[in-house]
Amino acid sequence: PVLDGLGAARAIRHMTFPNGSKPHLVALTSSMAKEDQDMCLSSGVDAFLVKPVGFERLAKILSRFRAFGTIR
Repeated sequence: PVLDGLGAARAIRHMTFPNGSKPHLVALTSSMAKEDQDMCLSSGVDAFLVKPVGFERLAKILSRFRAFGTIR
């Protein structure tokens, strides 16, 4: 791979999508450190999940995106 996850997020944020839409990006990380969370968010990630992923947390994040009408 040429990019890590944060590099990929930055690259995706610079891409052009139809109708000006942008995909929601959710990072999966093993660290709860504030610095790592800040790096995720500053790279263009919309949300992050810390391992191990619980169903409730995943559902909460997905429901945020559903509220924008972009997940069906």
